[in-house]
Amino acid sequence: MAFLGERKRLEGDISGRELQRALWTDPPKVRIMPGVPRKLDYQGRMKIRKDCDEVFPQIMVGTGDCIKDLDFLLDLGVTHIINTSEQDVRIDPTKYAKQGFATRASAARTCPGRTLPNILRSVLSS
Repeated sequence: MAFLGERKRLEGDISGRELQRALWTDPPKVRIMPGVPRKLDYQGRMKIRKDCDEVFPQIMVGTGDCIKDLDFLLDLGVTHIINTSEQDVRIDPTKYAKQGFATRASAARTCPGRTLPNILRSVLSS
């Protein structure tokens, strides 16, 4: 899932419909991954044990291996982390807070009524 549109966020003309289109679009099979200066396919991503995509400007979705690599996150400029699979990906919030990350765990499977905007609001307000 890669954001392939123009970055017009600062001009204010990105709508919710465009965000929905970005999140529901199948990405190209071979694409650039944030923090990696070359295009990778699925096997290449699994070889380096990281898989993440910028699905919208400044919003990234990644695997547990990405979230556990603090240096990788710092290089990307990540400031907030939402762990939606806290039962499978265990992280120590105090370790991340020491590096300046705001973290929030959200059990997406056990709370199906929680929507992404509500989760984002709670994380950004922390």
